Amino acid sequence: MEIITLHKPFLHYIIHKFFTDLELIDIWNELDSFHKKNSFTTKEFTGDPLSTNKLGIILDQHYVEDRSKSSILNHFTKIFRLSDLIEDKNLYNFVMDSNTDLTFVSYYKNNSEYEHHVDFSVMSVVLTLWKEPQQFQGGNLCFKSNNYTPKLHSNSLIIFPSHQMHGVSKLTCDDNAIGSSRYSICKFISKIPVNT
Repeated sequence: MEIITLHKPFLHYIIHKFFTDLELIDIWNELDSFHKKNSFTTKEFTGDPLSTNKLGIILDQHYVEDRSKSSILNHFTKIFRLSDLIEDKNLYNFVMDSNTDLTFVSYYKNNSEYEHHVDFSVMSVVLTLWKEPQQFQGGNLCFKSNNYTPKLHSNSLIIFPSHQMHGVSKLTCDDNAIGSSRYSICKFISKIPVNT
């Protein structure tokens, strides 16, 4: 795992090789099972109106009975255990101070894109994932108002403030085989009042 702290154009973190090779085996098995079981749904069912031709699944709803059945949810919990590895903790403190999150998996097919938007959370965590060799063009996470496109690889993760306007550029691919394009795993982190 390689953690990079970037202060421009806004404070954010990029983590390369977030999942280990063993964790990735579990995660690819889970993603493949979503395709086999037709678990991915369109934006009408995911509440994702700004996307085009993209499929998605809200893991918290899919595993509402037992979150422990999801390798993605289980392996993603290490996002909350990085404090000693983060150089500038000003932003990461919001992650540590959170008490609720929502995890969403997207699959970008040919001609998919996501218009620029802000997220409804405090912190956004986006992991990009695809099978090598890469078989698509475009599909880049970008921050249009900052004229910034972070350099993300497969199994790279970015943590940034949810109020930053961001989107995904149009993706094109020649191979329409299931699972041959780009995935993103997004975790939206917030804090809700707790009654005492």
